[in-house]
Amino acid sequence: MKTTNTSNSSGIGFIGLLTILFITLKLTNVISWTWVWVLSPLWISTVVSIIIIGLVIFWVEEQMKTSDINKMSDKNKTEACYNCGTIIYTEFNDFKVIEGTIYCKECALKRR
Repeated sequence: MKTTNTSNSSGIGFIGLLTILFITLKLTNVISWTWVWVLSPLWISTVVSIIIIGLVIFWVEEQMKTSDINKMSDKNKTEACYNCGTIIYTEFNDFKVIEGTIYCKECALKRR
């Protein structure tokens, strides 16, 4: 009979050890910091984690917006004016092609 012994254990970690060290130093009067700074490894790591999570959420939302815009662009058959960047809906024929480049009507008139 084969027996498998697996164990998952995780240590206290660097932040936990640093916090315990600061608390020990505070209680033994080696340091005279306020408790806010003694417990700073906990709240600083929490703030940094929240900022990173917020940035990831922001990045994912921006990627989804870009993806949605690209899907809409394919669906509506849009182009952008080479000169001014105006969105042109090709189904309404509100553009001119000059020497193989797409321009909105206003820019095409200026080019003549």
